Amino acid sequence: NNPMAERNYPCDNLIEVYFGPEVLRNANATGEHVFKKQLYLCMLAQALHVKGNIETRRAANTFGLLIWQLNEIWPTGGWGSVEYGNKDAQGQVIGGRWKPLHYFYRQSALADVMATCAPSGVCYVKNDLSAEFTGDLLIEAVNLEKGEVIPLHHEPNLQMPLGPGVSKWFTIKEQLPQEDPSTYVLIAHASRHHYEKSSSSSSSSSSSSSQRSAVVSANTILLDTPRNLQLRRANVQFQIAEHPNADKTVNIQLRTDVVALYVTLTTLAQGRFSDNCFVVLPGRESVITFIPFGPLNLEVLRASTRVEDLSSYLATSSSA
Repeated sequence: NNPMAERNYPCDNLIEVYFGPEVLRNANATGEHVFKKQLYLCMLAQALHVKGNIETRRAANTFGLLIWQLNEIWPTGGWGSVEYGNKDAQGQVIGGRWKPLHYFYRQSALADVMATCAPSGVCYVKNDLSAEFTGDLLIEAVNLEKGEVIPLHHEPNLQMPLGPGVSKWFTIKEQLPQEDPSTYVLIAHASRHHYEKSSSSSSSSSSSSSQRSAVVSANTILLDTPRNLQLRRANVQFQIAEHPNADKTVNIQLRTDVVALYVTLTTLAQGRFSDNCFVVLPGRESVITFIPFGPLNLEVLRASTRVEDLSSYLATSSSA
């Protein structure tokens, strides 16, 4: 029997739109692999749909959003961005496991300062802080076949006045790669500058300041629907640190042989990841942390953590 037949919101329409009707040919099949595939694609479709909706609204004079909904009230693949959180139910995380959508909120969709672009090359950067923003904006193109990263637009000293609701529009139409948009994705990074004062080593009272930057948003932007993306099958590997950090978080290193989109880690350990559902590039090691909810159970983290990415279920070619 299909265990989710009467416990899940219909997701076949979203999966078909984003990932194509061919992935629904075995929609009524059962088994672990099929179940994982359907849940992953359902959650990613939900995340992409809501993210696009929010970005459209933030492009207009919208000063607030009411999110429906935050948490699920039973185990289901519904519209919540956080899973059902009954700690007494097997497999559940206290407070609710973060879905891809919740990580999207944190990465860019609900970040105070974020940037995005349309397929036409028209872009905007938004400041919804109740303060001025000084920072760095970088938009890059990532070639899905070769893994090359090409800078398209860089503002190392972006100045935006007091928010909220401040937007700056610009275009990168002339800088976009000439290749088909199914062969690359964009990544928009926004970082905030801050200055640290350091005293002189001499006996005088002179001091200097150094500029540092902190990433405030990182937005993966698709210029074509996921069903059309030219994805190579990625071999994503991860390594969990031998020992936790002083604050009980645990470092996790990730690497891949080809571009991996929407890399998502899942675990039975009680907690969340510092980031999830993100891009991992070949030749660049990515490091995130696991943040425990309550006491850390490193054994469960090691034994149950698994990784998926979009090419796990939608690759158009092998990485060989």
